[in-house]
Amino acid sequence: MRENARMGRTPQQVIDDAMWGVFQEGWLEGYGVDADHLKTPEDIDRCVAAGYTFFTIDPGDHVDNAAHTAPLKELEALRVIARVNPSLFRKILALAITRYPTDRATYHVSARLENVPDPATVPDEFLDRYLGQFDARQVLHVTYGSALEAYGDAILRTLREHEEAYHHALESHFRKHLQTFATPGKTI
Repeated sequence: MRENARMGRTPQQVIDDAMWGVFQEGWLEGYGVDADHLKTPEDIDRCVAAGYTFFTIDPGDHVDNAAHTAPLKELEALRVIARVNPSLFRKILALAITRYPTDRATYHVSARLENVPDPATVPDEFLDRYLGQFDARQVLHVTYGSALEAYGDAILRTLREHEEAYHHALESHFRKHLQTFATPGKTI
């Protein structure tokens, strides 16, 4: 819901886009849509009414939890952007470095800005390596909402123009993490 609010999108608009993607790809089997970061009963009601099939409740306002979980779609989107639109990635990174002290207040993270490699010293072809560096990855993660507010149209346009690359990045990420659950000797 946090990203929906930042992008000015309703749950119904998100599920409509997901449904269009299913049709566009010719998928003929079941599919689902994840209602993520739900904090209130009203959020749940809106997502149920829109037809969401999976719900992630965010109790963050009610627990003191020092754990940090890595996001998936945001980091893989940024990895693709770093590869195909370096100038946009550099803008997002500069914004992330500026916004991190403020945006981190809503997360339990330990990234230190002084550990983020200086973007002026990193050639375009190595920008995606920021996603493999702990501090940079956390800084980009917690400021992703600010990036959406500032560059949402450019982010979406880039991902649409490079849809196959984004799909491949997501698939690779899933395979890497799900492989540990596969039957020995089988590849996911």
